[in-house]
Amino acid sequence: MFYDIMQITIISIAALIAIIYLSICQKQHAELYNKVFEARFTHDLSAESVEKYRRNYVLTEIM
Repeated sequence: MFYDIMQITIISIAALIAIIYLSICQKQHAELYNKVFEARFTHDLSAESVEKYRRNYVLTEIM
């Protein structure tokens, strides 16, 4: 019985960590998307910004 509670706790903690991680990725994706969208009009876009956007886009689109 103790092991059942422990397994449920571990699964719950892992799920919570995954949810927090994915929410952070989505927030970063939204911020970088806005930056890329605005840069399209000002042509102020560095290669580093594009790479960050691509990495975060892939992370958020997987889920």
